[in-house]
Amino acid sequence: MSPRALLTTQEILDLDAALMAAYQMHDELRAEFPAASFIARPPIPAALSESLVGYSAHWLFGDGCVATFGGTRADLIMRRPGGDQLLVEVKATGSGEFQEVKPRDLAADALVWVAFGSRYVDAMGPTDIYVLPDPGRFEPPTTRSGVVKRKFGLRVFLATATALSGFSAWQFDDIRSLATGVGPRTLSQPGVAWR
Repeated sequence: MSPRALLTTQEILDLDAALMAAYQMHDELRAEFPAASFIARPPIPAALSESLVGYSAHWLFGDGCVATFGGTRADLIMRRPGGDQLLVEVKATGSGEFQEVKPRDLAADALVWVAFGSRYVDAMGPTDIYVLPDPGRFEPPTTRSGVVKRKFGLRVFLATATALSGFSAWQFDDIRSLATGVGPRTLSQPGVAWR
């Protein structure tokens, strides 16, 4: 596996299964050794969420779109049939649903939040994908003293992002559907076309 290439469909499926197994082993360790509660669950690798978005590019960004890793420019670069490119930043959360959104994320052409929810805790479940074009319009929450919060939850993000034009929501009922070429289903269509 090259760190510069998106995971193949089979690699996405294998990594998904490996995460389920790792979470199950973590639960078993905690049951056998109470002190194992100090061991954190493994994080969801960026390669998984970025590859899942890359695989879904033609659904999320339009027919003919192809994703590649963006290197230092962005998490992903979406190449569109007309030759133009979109810089895409990808965020992923598990059951905790908290993420840090940095200025680079808001400066991209699109911000994609992949919400795995309790998929790895429960060893099953859907994965939601939220796409916000022109994320610079998103206003992060602030503290009472007016300081911008960079780390916040999915619900806070959705409370503001869903009202912005172009926002869309998608869902894989089960990532394993990738094996049959099934993509995510639309939960909400974008309100306007990509620029």
